[in-house]
Amino acid sequence: MGEKMNLERVIVSFVDDKPMIYGFLKEGETDDEAKSRAFLRSMENLQLYSSNHNKYPWYQEDGSEYWQKQYDIEAKREYKVMSYDQFIRMERVHILSLPLQEISEEEYYEMLNVLPPLAWITRQEVEMFCMSEFYTGVYTTQYAYDKVNKKFYSKIVDYTDKSTWICELLR
Repeated sequence: MGEKMNLERVIVSFVDDKPMIYGFLKEGETDDEAKSRAFLRSMENLQLYSSNHNKYPWYQEDGSEYWQKQYDIEAKREYKVMSYDQFIRMERVHILSLPLQEISEEEYYEMLNVLPPLAWITRQEVEMFCMSEFYTGVYTTQYAYDKVNKKFYSKIVDYTDKSTWICELLR
C-alpha cells in the first residue's frame, strides 16, 4: 500500500516564476523534509539529463539539443511548500498575467475548426470563443476577433469568470 499523503500541503516547483505542483507532503513530513525530497529528485533528473545528452543527443529544429534544454530548465527549478489554497491563488495570478497576444486571422480560424468551440459569442463588438480543451482547471485559451479594430487575439482566461475574457480587456 502507498504512503499516506497530506493533501492540504503541496510542494510547488518554480521555473521562471511559473508555479507547478511537484507533489504532496507525506503524512508527518516537515516542510524542510519535503523540499529535500524534491531537491534530491531534481539532482537525479540532472544526472539523467546529462547522461542522456552524452549518450543520446537529440537535436531540435532550432538547433538546440533536447537533453541540454531539459538540464537547463531543471537547474533553474526551485521548490516551496505551501497550502493547496495558496498554490491555487498563485497559479491564478500567474496564468491570468500572461499577455494578450495579437494573432493572425488564419490562426483564429484554425483554432475555431480544430475542436468544438465553447462560449462562441459576440460581446462588445468582439467575437470570441474558448477552446474546449483546458490548460488546467478552469483556464483555457480564448480566441477573439475585434470587429472595431479588425484584429485577432488570443489569451488564456478563466472560463468561469467573464471579467477575464478578452472583450473586457479590449474595452
